[in-house]
This record gives sequence, C-alpha cells and structure tokens, in this order.
Amino acid sequence: MILFVQEIVDAERNNEREGGDYCRFFKILTIIERQVMDFLGYMWAPILVNFFHIIFVIFGFFGAYQFRPKYIVTYSVWNFLWIGWNIFLVCFYLNVGSLDRESDMLNLGTGSFSWFLINGYGCKPTYPTNITSEDPFRPIRPEKVDNCLLEYHTVEVHHSVRT
Repeated sequence: MILFVQEIVDAERNNEREGGDYCRFFKILTIIERQVMDFLGYMWAPILVNFFHIIFVIFGFFGAYQFRPKYIVTYSVWNFLWIGWNIFLVCFYLNVGSLDRESDMLNLGTGSFSWFLINGYGCKPTYPTNITSEDPFRPIRPEKVDNCLLEYHTVEVHHSVRT
C-alpha cells in the first residue's frame, strides 16, 4: 500500500511539473460554474456533492504540495465516488432504467428543476394557466418548453461528462 501511495505522490509531483496545475485549476473552475448553475436551479443534491468535491480537490492540492499521502489517498477515493456520481447523473438525465429526470430526486423534494430548463438559449416556456390546485410553496414548472437550441438534459449531461 505504501508503494502505491508513493507512486501516486510521484505522479502528482510529475503532473505539477507538466502543467497539472492548469488542469486542476480548470477542474475547480468548471465545478464552481456547475455549483452556480445548481444554485440557480435549487438542485440541492448536486449542490451538496459539488461542495464536497471542491473540498476534496483542495485536499488533493494540499496533499500533493505538502506530500501528505493520506490526503492524496482520500482525494483518489473521492475521485472514484465523483466518477460514480457523474455516471449516475448521466443515467438520470438520459432516463436510463427506472430513473426519471422529471422526478424530485435531485432537488430533494422541493419541486425545483434545472435552471437550463427555462433559461437555455432560445427557450420559450409555456406555464399552466390554472395553478389553483398546485402547492403554493413549489416553483411553477412549465407545461412545455419550445425553441431551445439545446434541451436542458443535454446541457446537464454535458456538465456531468465534462467534470
């Protein structure tokens, strides 16, 4: 196990010399962008997972610079969980199996939805005219959205694949 950790540390140090800092900076930048978009849509499960990802990437920075093998191992384990989370999101937004992107799984039951559903480029949402039977504390979800350049689930899948 110690040799494995030493190989990881050596790889991180070599990665730093070959421009790995730019890669990590890009990773932090894309996850912060993803965090902002999830905040705009009140998607609470992704907000929590993105927050943990930012923390673990900082641990990875610190572990590589300070030669802390436990931090690097923690960062490596988190990366496997992060990959699993992104695979889940891709499957969720593509409606794989019994997953349904219209469910309240990612917003933890608040009824909110992806910011890109109504704010994507060219999107024109059509809202229901009779909302008296709706829960007044849930955001109003459009009945349909037309003229979007990219569907919201395509954008969300791209976010998951990219990070």
